[in-house]
Amino acid sequence: PDPDRQQLMNIGRQHFPAGNTERMGKIADIVLRLGKTARDQRRRPPGASEFLDAIRACESLDVQVSDEPGSVWSSLERAVIHKDTRS
Repeated sequence: PDPDRQQLMNIGRQHFPAGNTERMGKIADIVLRLGKTARDQRRRPPGASEFLDAIRACESLDVQVSDEPGSVWSSLERAVIHKDTRS
């Protein structure tokens, strides 16, 4: 079964104990929302590995989660969580 929000947060804290928990929570919510959409479309949903990849990138680059089109986050989300193959 796919991890729920609490499980994702626990995983995130274990891997990034000094990480920004507010940002982790936002990323967890996005992963869960996109996971539902992916399952509805019979695609592989993002999971814990994509969640951790997104946190790692955000922590390394100090990226803020944003719903603004063209933001660094939107590009990161497509590349890391969606696994978008568009160039």
